[in-house]
Amino acid sequence: MAAVERALAALSTSFADEIDCFGLDQKVLLLAERGGRHAPAFKAYYRPVQEPVLVSSWGKLTGLSFDGEQAAEVASLLVGSRQRIRTKRMVGQALDGSVFVFAKRPTQYWTDEIQFEAAKSHGAIKLAAKLFQIVIYEHPFTDGNGRFSRAMIYSALARFGLIRNPCLGLNGVFELHRESMALAFRQSHIHGSPEPMMEAITTLLEDSVGLVRALLQRPYTNSVEV
Repeated sequence: MAAVERALAALSTSFADEIDCFGLDQKVLLLAERGGRHAPAFKAYYRPVQEPVLVSSWGKLTGLSFDGEQAAEVASLLVGSRQRIRTKRMVGQALDGSVFVFAKRPTQYWTDEIQFEAAKSHGAIKLAAKLFQIVIYEHPFTDGNGRFSRAMIYSALARFGLIRNPCLGLNGVFELHRESMALAFRQSHIHGSPEPMMEAITTLLEDSVGLVRALLQRPYTNSVEV
């Protein structure tokens, strides 16, 4: 984990301005598709570009000092339409076909839990795993829960000074690791340990660093035609 943390810190300085990485999610995914790693993920391309929202909300996200309504505002921007705090239980289906139910708890429970974990002396990767799990387990919004949970990974890394901007392409790379991340989440939840989630996030970050570095070496880094 120390190696990927050093790589993240080095990569974050590669972008003089965070505007340079707008659309990076789509670019890294396109590069992976061209390399034969993934079939075209049209759903990911339809989504609004995430980096401008992450940049505009950077202080709020990295401070982890938001309440439920403020979090819903960020989720709304990430989705591109108004999202509200969920008021009823939600039934979902995992990739393996199993059905699960998201109970409804008071909003303050999960926002307080995020601040509680942030106050602990976790390392960056462990905090990223904890925050990701809290949002996915709670599923607090009508939509955008996955995007907000990935924003929490950015928050944890920034909190430890490993990144200074959202220039990692995490949403794009997540499409390449969706199944392994889902499995790790389930294992962490069943066994009550963050270790599987930490390992999955470390692999995700290693892939992000590799793909972004590859993009930086290509002449069309900021002008990929999709």
